Amino acid sequence: MTELVLLDGPLDDERLGWVAALYGQADPRWADVALVRHLCVDDPSGRAVHAFALDDAGAAVGHCCVLPMATRVGGRADPAVSGKIEALYIAPEHRGDVVEHDGRQAPLAMAMIRALYDFAESRGMGLLHSYSDPALGRLHRIARLRAVTAPAVVRAAVLAPRTIAGRATSRRERLTRLAGGMLQRTWLTLAGLLARATLVRPGRSGVRPAAGFDPAALAVADPPAGRWTISGADAADWYTSSPLLRTVALPGADAPKALVRWPGGDATAADLVAVDLAGGGLRHAIALVAAVAACARRAGADQLRWLSWPGPGTALVDRACALLGFVVVERELTLYCRAGGPAFADVEGFVPTPFLVAIF
Repeated sequence: MTELVLLDGPLDDERLGWVAALYGQADPRWADVALVRHLCVDDPSGRAVHAFALDDAGAAVGHCCVLPMATRVGGRADPAVSGKIEALYIAPEHRGDVVEHDGRQAPLAMAMIRALYDFAESRGMGLLHSYSDPALGRLHRIARLRAVTAPAVVRAAVLAPRTIAGRATSRRERLTRLAGGMLQRTWLTLAGLLARATLVRPGRSGVRPAAGFDPAALAVADPPAGRWTISGADAADWYTSSPLLRTVALPGADAPKALVRWPGGDATAADLVAVDLAGGGLRHAIALVAAVAACARRAGADQLRWLSWPGPGTALVDRACALLGFVVVERELTLYCRAGGPAFADVEGFVPTPFLVAIF
């Protein structure tokens, strides 16, 4: 019979390998044990908690974890701790299994999330949250999470028009996407070159590891009363040492630079996370966004996305993206949340930031 096991981290190398082998099937980036270690062991906010499903031979056939996150709450001076739900996966041949839970038999997925989320709360994670599709959202509701929606502006630019057009379901839609994407990419390139020419910065934009990105550029404005959010400045070294992130910088010393979630695995889009404009203005923002688009396209990204958030330089990036032809593709963001700790007793909603959705 399948057994459910709860573990309070940090995991050893063998169990990190279990996570990589399981969730790596759903998201190939997680097949890298170094990434799993970064997220589940190196987290400066505390120890991740895990639920494993083990078969009769003791092999891991299912997993889910909750990662502690330093969290800003409106009206509080110091960060509280929330938990981000990640890496939920059950091997297909075991998805119909039942396990012992609360003295009775229960479906494996239901028992796993109920037991794990209660366990996470008992370890001090006063708010649990997940960025999930609606199908998983229905499963989260079983464990008393509810859908919470906030206004959010996400803009996107097409970097590979033929790839995007190839996903269309009709010939007419395919031609429309191709033509629109070609026009958008051409304008993005030309406008970026014009802005770059006015800055007198000869040379090629560089791509390098994200470590060392200015923590001040990751700071989120304090949320209003009744709201919470994640600020990258509260764990800057951890975020920027992620193997999923890169820095793109304009040429020259002390040049404007951007923090970018790089394409890889099943992630075909690049996400512009934050910027350090080094005191520059709108022209610098335009040149930087265009440079990110060019570098991401060479790395295989089919689109570049930007989630507007209340941080340093972000208003200039909003304007730059609009002028460069980025199209608004989303106007709201939905998380599945459950508040159980006193720090979150009066919390009703959240402030969208990329540290909620674009880091992992």
